[in-house]
This record gives sequence, C-alpha cells and structure tokens, in this order.
Amino acid sequence: MKKTIILKTPEHFRAAITALDSIKGDEVHQVEFRPYKANLSAEQRGLYWMWVQLISLSTGDTKEGVHLMYKRRFLLPIFEREKVWFRDLVESVRNVHRSGAHAEAMNMVQAIVRLVSIRDANTAEMAEYMNDMRLSVQEDLGIMLPLPEDQGREQ
Repeated sequence: MKKTIILKTPEHFRAAITALDSIKGDEVHQVEFRPYKANLSAEQRGLYWMWVQLISLSTGDTKEGVHLMYKRRFLLPIFEREKVWFRDLVESVRNVHRSGAHAEAMNMVQAIVRLVSIRDANTAEMAEYMNDMRLSVQEDLGIMLPLPEDQGREQ
C-alpha cells in the first residue's frame, strides 16, 4: 500500500512514525524524504475557470480560446523560466524556426500551447500566472475579475 504523509505538524510526524511502526519485519518498503512542493490547488483551478468564463462572456470568445490565449501569453513564459524541461522544449522549437522551418515551428508552438496544462503549474506559478492575467484583463479589457476575498461583497 502506498501512503504519502506531508510533514507539517507534530500530528503529521506522529502519523509517519505510526506508519513506520506498523510495517511487519518481513516486509520490504521504500521510504523517500524530499521537500514538499504544493501543486495547483482546487481553489486556484476553480477561480481560474470562473475568470475564463467571465472573460469569455465579456469578449464573445470561447472559454477554450480565452484559456489558450492567456496560457500562451503568460503561463508559458513562466514555465520557460522555471522548468528546465520546458526551456529545453522551447529551445528545440527555436532551433526548428532558425533552420528555416517556420511553418513547422508555428505548428509545434500551437501544439505545445494545447498540450501544456495548468495542472503542470505549482501553486506559486499559478498564482503568478493568475495575477498577470488579472492585471492584463483589467488594463486591456477594463474587467475587474473577482478575488476570493471579494466573495459575499456587494458589487
């Protein structure tokens, strides 16, 4: 049985010790310790898709179109800066473009935009992406996207 315990509180540490104590002596297990990095939260995902829908309704663009446009404009540069695997991928596309295969490079970019997911972002990357998106929408479209702290306030 696989069990993941994130060690944040004394209770979590006790749960880890209990889990280790419960292993039978003849069983072989692997224990791995590594820094915890939070993934995209459900709250961020929900707020993000609410924003995409509001922008879509205001602009007449599809939700998918809004999602792809902002992902390409703001999330992909964050990934290029933060993720080695993505930086290598982008450099490969640039090499294709430099070789003169411009149409192929553009096709590759479009495929990357479609294939990269917001689920590939950790919470910090998603927060940066959403902040960039919110500021852009406010400046370019004049739309004030709601923040979680706005919930329940009169508009």
